[in-house]
Amino acid sequence: MILFLLSLTTSAALPAQDVIVSTNYYNVDNGLSHRQVSDIYQDSTGFIWLATDYGLNRFDGYNFDWFTKESHGLQTNQIHHILVDDEGWMWLMQTGSHAWKRPLSIDLFHPERLEVISFEEKFGTEVPFT
Repeated sequence: MILFLLSLTTSAALPAQDVIVSTNYYNVDNGLSHRQVSDIYQDSTGFIWLATDYGLNRFDGYNFDWFTKESHGLQTNQIHHILVDDEGWMWLMQTGSHAWKRPLSIDLFHPERLEVISFEEKFGTEVPFT
C-alpha cells in the first residue's frame, strides 16, 4: 500500500510529453487531379497512389503526378479500385461506381517503369482466373 501511494506522488511530479498532431489537407488547389478519391495505396518506396475520377495520382509527400488516359494511355480516367499483384503491377479498375461491381475496364500499371497495358493486352483470351 505504501509503495502504491509513493508511486502516485512521484508520477505527479514527472513532466508529461507533449503530443503534436499535424494534419495536412490536399485538394485540387494543391495538385490533386480530382476531388473524388475512391482508393488509396502506399507502395514499398513510400509513394501514395490515389484512384480518382480523373486518373491515377502519385503523391511523394510534396507533389502530385497524374497518370491519365490522355498522358499515359489509360483506357479511362475513372479509376475506382487499385489492387497490386506479386509482380508489382497495379490493377486499376473502373467499375462504374465506387462500390464493388463487375469491372468495366482494367488497366495494369507498373509504377517503376510507368508502363500501362490493358488487361486484354496482358492476357488476351487466356484469363488467369475465373
